[in-house]
Amino acid sequence: MTECIKNCCRTFMSKKNEPEIQMIKVRLPGKSTAESNVKRNVGVSEDYLLSKLPPDGREVPFFVPNFKTSYIQPRGAQNSGYNIGQQSNVYTDGVEVQKIGVKGVITMTKPVRFKSTVKEASSDTVFMETFVFTLNLEQIRRSALVLCLQAHTPRRRTLGECVLSLRTLGPQETKHWLEFKPHSKTHVCHAELQLALCFQPVSSRMQLQILSAQNLPSSSSPLTQRFFVKVELLSEGKVLLKRKTKVMKSSEGQIQWEEVLHLPITNQDQNLQLAVKLYSRGSVRRKHLLGQVSLDSSPEAVEQWRDSMANPEKVVTSWHRVSRL
Repeated sequence: MTECIKNCCRTFMSKKNEPEIQMIKVRLPGKSTAESNVKRNVGVSEDYLLSKLPPDGREVPFFVPNFKTSYIQPRGAQNSGYNIGQQSNVYTDGVEVQKIGVKGVITMTKPVRFKSTVKEASSDTVFMETFVFTLNLEQIRRSALVLCLQAHTPRRRTLGECVLSLRTLGPQETKHWLEFKPHSKTHVCHAELQLALCFQPVSSRMQLQILSAQNLPSSSSPLTQRFFVKVELLSEGKVLLKRKTKVMKSSEGQIQWEEVLHLPITNQDQNLQLAVKLYSRGSVRRKHLLGQVSLDSSPEAVEQWRDSMANPEKVVTSWHRVSRL
């Protein structure tokens, strides 16, 4: 009996020292298992990334987002090389490529607007674009064509503008070279005045006729807007006398005055100057200076003055565009 117990104890002790063999069951991860792993390892586990691959070896779709171009202002020393003074703001070498376009308007009662395509600025940018409008010829002749040169990079701004009178527009095609002048932030009037001069030496006077005006600005308010012309005769910068026309209401941007003003001239008067100023007046009798015609500024005005002085008693008629002061 004692020997049997000793044998059982030896057997038990020998089995205790032997390594224990364990069976591990492996189950393929299903949908629920993958989701639980995702919750424990969010975006950092290689198994998670592999689990997101499409089955059957299909390609992974990859989309590139749309990027919007923007301009970043250079800092510090990079900006010191720019000319801060008067610049050419169409084409300048060594800086960012600029893009320009032309914006136009026909100044009718209901303005007709159009614009060209945007092109890269160069020393000789060519547009070669045609615009066709179905408009009344008589209305167009009372209007003007205003063109604005605009820069689109790095920011949109107006570089300059030019004006072409459409008074002589006809069925024949004509070509014009126009000069862009610096743009003014203030409102500019593009009206035209028809003036007639006649030098009358026998009566020692100059006869000035204010005939008509066209392309007058329309009022943005419901209040009635009227216009009148003030004439100043100057000698050596001093005003000798003033005259003005009656106040009239425009019709489709046009007025017919046909007023005659007599300006006395003597032999003692030196360096005479004639300034014709256009004013607008609202219903509250507040007047506003729109611009003026100086008969010694534009080539047309100088030619009219010389022609009338060289040919006494001759009536010399000419159109003049009102310029800003």
